[in-house]
Amino acid sequence: MVNCKVGIEQKKIESIDDTIDYALLSAIIHQHFAVPTPLLETVAARIEDDIMRKYPVIRYFYLSIKKLNPALNARADSSEVIIENNY
Repeated sequence: MVNCKVGIEQKKIESIDDTIDYALLSAIIHQHFAVPTPLLETVAARIEDDIMRKYPVIRYFYLSIKKLNPALNARADSSEVIIENNY
């Protein structure tokens, strides 16, 4: 389960080009999950790097990756990695 939030500076938005393309954000996220990676932290950091390169206007970034029913040595409904940054 993935939750991604971004914030940009408050400014006059006059066209679609002044906004964030959430379909592209989703595509970036899906692209990273297509590559087997042992650590969710690594996947999260790579997603953040790619999104920030594509959209340097972003001033707030939040990404949560939640693994449901993780294979742990304890009973847990989920485990979660969160990245939250202000730029």
